[in-house]
Amino acid sequence: MIGIISIIVAIVIAIAPWIKKKFFTRPELTIELVFDSGLNANLGLSYKNDLSLGYIEGDKAIHVWSLTWKMKLIIRNNSDITAHYPEIFLKNDALYFTKIDSLNKLKSITNTSEIVLNCEYQKYSESTPDERPELGGFPQEFEDLKILLQYKNSAKMRFYTLFDFADKKEHNKFKGIRPKGFKK
Repeated sequence: MIGIISIIVAIVIAIAPWIKKKFFTRPELTIELVFDSGLNANLGLSYKNDLSLGYIEGDKAIHVWSLTWKMKLIIRNNSDITAHYPEIFLKNDALYFTKIDSLNKLKSITNTSEIVLNCEYQKYSESTPDERPELGGFPQEFEDLKILLQYKNSAKMRFYTLFDFADKKEHNKFKGIRPKGFKK
């Protein structure tokens, strides 16, 4: 009886490091969104101007503005474990970026390294020159922004980082299962 128990204990002790490495050792990738610059361009006069007088007063004229926010999406590996096959998903395929650099799925993110993706968001606004929109910080539409980062460890186990722009205390949450609402 003692022999059987000692064999079982030996097997458990031998298999424990493999189970830990396979299921519990994970890379920790974080996402940071940094405002880089902005562009506020006048595209001309709006069709909403009153033309009944035959002319438009310049200081009261409604203009069309193109608003462009330029940002950097930084993905960092804050662990000693290399992350393989990284992929980015947006919640319900929402269009938060009008332009974003592609993430090379075949390029691993080694320990203490980072990848910087340039991205832009653009929208249009109509107002008088006195009410011209300002581009400080992030657009209001980003309050609902959620980004899912999927990656694997060397044993091909999937892990996730959920970036929630609205959560000011902790933007990044590490997940073991895929959250709902993100398409494959």
